[in-house]
Amino acid sequence: MKNGKFVIPADAVSSRKASTVIKEPASDMQESLKKMQSNGLRSHMYKQLLCQPCPYELRMAMDYNYDHDNDHYNADVDMSSDRSNSEPDVDVPGPAIDDIRTEFHPHPPHPEHQPWLPFSCRLDFEVAELAHEAALTHEQTTRLIWLVQRSKSEVFTLKNYADVRNTWEAASHRLTPFEKDTVVVPLDGTDKEYTVYFRPLWDWAIDILRHPIIGPHCVFDAQRLSKFDGDTFIRFIDEPWTADVFWDCQSQIPPDAKPLAFILYADKSKLSSFGCEKGYPVIARLANLPVAIRNGSGMGGGWVVGWLPLVKEDPKYKGTPQFANFTVAVWHASIKKVLASIVPPSISGRWANCWDNIARLFYTLVLILSADYEEQSVMSLTWGVMSNFLCLICLIPGDELASIMPHNYALRTSQATNTLLIEARAEHRKGRQEAILKSQSIRDVDNTFHDMNLKTTDIHCALCYDQLHAVLRGLFRDHMWPELQLLIGLLGRNPTMKIDQNFDALPRWQNLNHFDAVMSISFTDRSKYEDIFKLITFTAHDVLPNTDESKVAYLLLRCICAYLDVDLYAALEVQTTTTIAGGREALEKFSKLMNKYIEKSQAIRPDKNWSFPKNHLAAHLFDDIEAKGVTRNYNTKPNKKCHGPLKESYQ
Repeated sequence: MKNGKFVIPADAVSSRKASTVIKEPASDMQESLKKMQSNGLRSHMYKQLLCQPCPYELRMAMDYNYDHDNDHYNADVDMSSDRSNSEPDVDVPGPAIDDIRTEFHPHPPHPEHQPWLPFSCRLDFEVAELAHEAALTHEQTTRLIWLVQRSKSEVFTLKNYADVRNTWEAASHRLTPFEKDTVVVPLDGTDKEYTVYFRPLWDWAIDILRHPIIGPHCVFDAQRLSKFDGDTFIRFIDEPWTADVFWDCQSQIPPDAKPLAFILYADKSKLSSFGCEKGYPVIARLANLPVAIRNGSGMGGGWVVGWLPLVKEDPKYKGTPQFANFTVAVWHASIKKVLASIVPPSISGRWANCWDNIARLFYTLVLILSADYEEQSVMSLTWGVMSNFLCLICLIPGDELASIMPHNYALRTSQATNTLLIEARAEHRKGRQEAILKSQSIRDVDNTFHDMNLKTTDIHCALCYDQLHAVLRGLFRDHMWPELQLLIGLLGRNPTMKIDQNFDALPRWQNLNHFDAVMSISFTDRSKYEDIFKLITFTAHDVLPNTDESKVAYLLLRCICAYLDVDLYAALEVQTTTTIAGGREALEKFSKLMNKYIEKSQAIRPDKNWSFPKNHLAAHLFDDIEAKGVTRNYNTKPNKKCHGPLKESYQ
């Protein structure tokens, strides 16, 4: 110490061992330290100096001269060995007021600064953090980790989002882009304009046909498949080209031509979380592809080929037939833009090169229209639930819909509907015109599907039975289940509690919802209604004996059980002539039980009306299977799954 100040010899530079002293001038550093002293800089500046880049040996010399226990520089440390007397000393200021000292407990030793622990390294932590921030699923997180590991062996060239966006944009030109157009529809003498976004269906289909991986899976020729059972060949049906309509359509086109069949789906979708924003997507699938590809995602699966406009309700026309016809006219004018590219090929055909560079002549047709009852009514131009003929496929009167089987009413056809429209429009008297249209409950609107070749595309034949809307969101959810809850509730509290206990006692199974109680459920999602539909017979049969007190409820339970048999036949992924015959028998049994229940329940539920369309649609179920293949070819479930990604993309 000199003059009350701590002194560090400028050349007293040590290595990690204090006993080792290196004689090495550090004139630049000496000058810096002298300036610090002359300017009155305190020890906190010295600490900042230690954080700056400087020779490692000098840093170590400074550290060894600091007494951490007493928080001062140790003047008693003898660092004068081999020191030249000619070399000047460097004065360093001591601790000052407000300096802060940190003292770590000697045991355990202070760990290194690694905030990512317990992750092995910082990269592990940041990848996990990204997965958490993006709310990735288990599968997506696993895929992200796999990609990070894979990058060690492959060159990763993307640097930022701009690179990703530009690459996406370059790739998008290889597929059919969206186009924008405007449709004009008159309302009460005023033209209303609406914007439509669409992909030309023909161009979209050619993208698939030319795809080197997806294209070879396409099937262009109708087939009739049979299996020998030891005595005879039993026909079986699965894909659309193994059913009757595909065969009949190919019979209507030239021998060297191939049918190119489309499946279309349309339904409104809630895009925002609270349902304030809605969209109207049209999703297309190619019926020539196997169901494993067609009902999947990605190339070959369902693609959005149009966004239809949503017509806002005008209070001036609310509830009027005029405005109802206007909204339907807007729908058909908009879907016409989507179908425009496949209308000419449906009549005269069109050549196209496929994946194998072979040119084929294709005739287009709309084979299947997958939708719920409301959308099907718009597609077929029928009046829906407010009409005298509610069925979209046959002309059964509305008051006879409660009886499913047997029925022998005339079937609707596009040709007959088109003829009816021409006849009605030829009438000059409005009353007579309305009477002609009401005879089949048809709207006075041009049907876009009538522009197609009517020999191969029949709108009423393309409409299909849909298990999701007919059963899970129709007959069972809206009618059978509330009715059963009501009848069991009339029996008292004990039966209700017993059924809930039975549901709770059921063993847990994978992909099957487990319920603690069901008798209070009045609204839930589709999958839960589906499982209640499957399980209610097993949980309620011992609670509802066939006695006078519970006879009606027991009869309804038998109806549910019978319809479950019909649903099991309908869900088969391969149908034979035997299973179709068995399904028709099960349907007839269900129809008889329902007729009996409707008669017996009149005393308890005189106001209940069972004449609604979804009760009757099952009458056409097995006809649809024979015509267009098994029900998974036209089930709306795969299309409903597309609503989730659309909602996520919008948000």
